Amino acid sequence: MEKTGASDKENQAVRNITAGRTRPPTVDERKPLPPKAPPPPPDNKDAGKKDG
Repeated sequence: MEKTGASDKENQAVRNITAGRTRPPTVDERKPLPPKAPPPPPDNKDAGKKDG
């Protein structure tokens, strides 16, 4: 019982990091990101339309 709370928390963080590396992606990581904005069109076409 010589370990302090800080070291326990650090060990927990290290465990979480290592577990995240070895484990497959979580459900949140697997599902695609919510469409915040439409995918950017090709730069050439987009620039031509904006300039025109």
